[in-house]
Amino acid sequence: MEFSQLVESNNARSAGRRRSKPWNKIASTALAGEIMFYKVFALAVALVSTPVLAQDYVVTVHGIVCSFCAQGVIKKVSKLPFVDRSMYTNGVKVEIEEQKVTVAVRDDAAINTASLFAAIESGGYSPIDVWIVSATGELTAHPR
Repeated sequence: MEFSQLVESNNARSAGRRRSKPWNKIASTALAGEIMFYKVFALAVALVSTPVLAQDYVVTVHGIVCSFCAQGVIKKVSKLPFVDRSMYTNGVKVEIEEQKVTVAVRDDAAINTASLFAAIESGGYSPIDVWIVSATGELTAHPR
């Protein structure tokens, strides 16, 4: 078969098909990338704006300056028996910039501030005070 015959047969086979333009591929790739960006952005917003539940407590802690410090606090505090390990990272969320540690407490348990402070102090950090977090996110001082 000669080249001209190959071209004619190819043209005959693709006569009814819509040909893809190179800019269509670029546009569809860009659109898919934009859609993925918005999906990832929406997921990030949902994760960051997770509401704090009523059984959560916030501890102001001095000395947490890096993610390594945060991991140490999480490891120590998550071992306490009243911590709800199904929330956050093993029941603990550390906000380095705010110098705050949020602890999720199980529904069937009560917080023991003495053991919580001891766990934080054993890592070399200084717990200052404890706050109860309401369902609306308001902080109320927890009596020690």
